[in-house]
Formats: sequence, structure tokens, C-alpha cells
Amino acid sequence: MSETKHAAILRWVASGRMTDVTLSCEESPLPGAVVLDRCLTEVPFAWLVELAGLARLHLAVDHCAHSWEAAERFADLATLTTRIRLDGGPGTGVQVRYVAPPATDAEELPPGITQILAPRGTYAERLAVALAQLPDDLITTRG
Repeated sequence: MSETKHAAILRWVASGRMTDVTLSCEESPLPGAVVLDRCLTEVPFAWLVELAGLARLHLAVDHCAHSWEAAERFADLATLTTRIRLDGGPGTGVQVRYVAPPATDAEELPPGITQILAPRGTYAERLAVALAQLPDDLITTRG
């Protein structure tokens, strides 16, 4: 999956001002989900948090062919923020494939969103930036 396709998906999510996005594997495409071109277990954490900065992200781990591995891989990430949930099932709306993201007009994007839509750096750097950009009220705190 290319960075160009990922950026196009980010623009599409931002332009729709969506509140929730379901992400599913290529091997188990769900109606109303954004369908990857690979297994959910192969997605960089940075991509997930970049998406979660725009909408609540529901990972369809139960529908993954490697559901146990997916649930274990993303469990810690899901504890960091309420924006990432491991409860993905069929979403609402149209099914979108990562390899063929919908076209987005720049005028449809909310003001000030462009820096999130052109991420730069290593995955580790991007993950740190994306986590820092999540709204404070959406970070899970443990006492």
C-alpha cells in the first residue's frame, strides 16, 4: 500500500467529516468499511493513529483471518486512546478500497488540516506526531 493512497484516504475521511470509520482486511472485506490491500496485522501503527486523528477508528479484528494476532497487536494502542477501538464490524455507508480511494476536492477539507494529510518522516516519528495531535479529552488516562 502506498503512502499516496494512504494520504488520499486521509483526505477522504477529513473531507467527509466522518465521526467513525471501520477498517477491515483485504481477506474479509466488510460492507461500509475501508478495506485494506493487505491483512490488518500488517498496517503501520502510524497509519492507524493518523486515521484516528480524523475519526473514531473501529478495527475489524474479529473478522481478520488472524484475529487473535490482530487483537493482541493493537490492544496496547487501543488503551492509549478512545479513538481506536477493536470492535469493527460492518460500517455505515459505502465500502471504500485503500487501493482506489475516492477523489477529494481540496475545498472540501476543513481549515488547518493539511499538515495531517501529508505526513512525513519515519513511521516512529509519524506515530509520535499523530499521538501528540490527538485531542487531550480523547486520550485514555489511567490512575
